[in-house]
Amino acid sequence: MPPIKLVDHAKDYLLVYDSSSNRFLFVTDKSILSSMGRLNCNNGNFSERDLFEILKEKYRDTPFFNNVTLCSPQEAYVRLSQDWKLHIDKEKHTCLRLELTQHCNFKCTYCEQRFYYDEKPARFDMSFDIASRSIDYFCDKFPDLDQYIIALYGGEPLLRKELIYNILDYCQTEHKDLNFYYIINTNGYLLDIEFVSRVKDHNVQLYVSIDGSEELNDTHRRTVDGMPTFMGIEKNMKDLRSSFPDFYRNCIAVLCVIDLCQPLDKYYESFEKSEVFKGINVRYLTKIENTFAPSNSDQRMKCYENYWCLMNKFPKRFEKSVGVSQLDQGMMDMLQKLVFKQGELEEKILLPGMCFPSLSEIFVTANGDFKICGRSVNDFVIGDIYSGYDFDIAREIIESYYEIVDTLCSNCYMIRLCNPCIAMFLKRGRLQKDTVYCEHMKAKADIVFNFIKGKLVKEWNHGNQPRIPGIAPSISNGSPGFTGCQSDTNH
Repeated sequence: MPPIKLVDHAKDYLLVYDSSSNRFLFVTDKSILSSMGRLNCNNGNFSERDLFEILKEKYRDTPFFNNVTLCSPQEAYVRLSQDWKLHIDKEKHTCLRLELTQHCNFKCTYCEQRFYYDEKPARFDMSFDIASRSIDYFCDKFPDLDQYIIALYGGEPLLRKELIYNILDYCQTEHKDLNFYYIINTNGYLLDIEFVSRVKDHNVQLYVSIDGSEELNDTHRRTVDGMPTFMGIEKNMKDLRSSFPDFYRNCIAVLCVIDLCQPLDKYYESFEKSEVFKGINVRYLTKIENTFAPSNSDQRMKCYENYWCLMNKFPKRFEKSVGVSQLDQGMMDMLQKLVFKQGELEEKILLPGMCFPSLSEIFVTANGDFKICGRSVNDFVIGDIYSGYDFDIAREIIESYYEIVDTLCSNCYMIRLCNPCIAMFLKRGRLQKDTVYCEHMKAKADIVFNFIKGKLVKEWNHGNQPRIPGIAPSISNGSPGFTGCQSDTNH
């Protein structure tokens, strides 16, 4: 796959996205347009690789239409190590994530942990010894943080209520001079007045997973016995709203997963009409992607177009009653990189989506192992609470990830726009290629490209230099028939 994307073409121009310069470029050279015509007539088998070779040869003395160079694994490890240290020094906080249990009272259809534990049925509960050791390790490793964030996860963490109480008490007594903030992710089925009365004075934020209306929620979120869950959660939420109105309003938020195969207007109706969403924040809306999004590319494109519309109009419609901080960060990140990109483009690109293992958090499993992050649901272990981190394993992960990315990404036009994650390639304890994510990201990019194309082509057809917010006016590189729309305002 070439490092360009043909976004639009007409008889007098080609509109091309060039990943090497991160620009949209209008190409008007007649010889290239003629070559394009011949390519199209070649039994209908047009190849963007052929077009790239033509453009690369034509503009070989310009900074455009070049291959992109990736950092080596060794360079990536050094840079990521430095980024990790800078992150801690600058942000003055990180996160300790504790897997209190690997058991759950739900069996959600899209749960990645479900698929993993179905293959590996042995499940563990965290002991208080592991929990307290993890807290001590966290506090000792980062002695000067402004805030110590402890996230309590599962499985379903409320299956371990007594352990939660013990953790809160331990931090209050053994590390009383530190500022703790607790995050508890729960399905809400066991959330009751007694539990909230015990935790509400400990700087706790509760995130309750509810996927919209009763119909939407119970399609995917059922108990291990196959029973519907919405009505039980709704009752619990009503009880809490009545008993702790201030805590309910300020310290409880809903996590909603959107099923792209469902009509998205149903989610509007859910947030507008359902009692469970009254007076509460919907903080994050994520989406079922790899598992339940349509496999047909046209249907997938339609889903993402609908989702793009939802993302743009949802905050405007519900901004007074529902706070939405994320609908699709992937599309927004792409748009920002294309339109509002800051700073010089790097000569060598860090591996797309690459981070230093445990950059933003320390994840301790129920049996005391360190996972690379909370998004990895398999047994890819990089140390444990007793021995600490094994950075040789971290280096091996980066090297293995490089081999995959070098094959999939180095000659792809998405190289500067895509943001995968190591955890997405972890399968059964090792890194494996997976192109499903690639197809979804390209579908998103097509929507973003079409949005930008509409603005650029409109200006072009009016005889103006293409101009949209954040994109510089068209520029000439000195070669005839070549105009560029710069998407890096400081380049």
